[in-house]
Amino acid sequence: MEDQMRVEDSGVGYGWLELLILVVMVIALIHQLYFGAG
Repeated sequence: MEDQMRVEDSGVGYGWLELLILVVMVIALIHQLYFGAG
């Protein structure tokens, strides 16, 4: 199971899941700043 994970990580590199999480975090931050500022 570890080998499969390792192969996937090395094959994908910077996967779409990491990008999706990053985008969601940025959107959440902008949303908080926008509505937090009033």
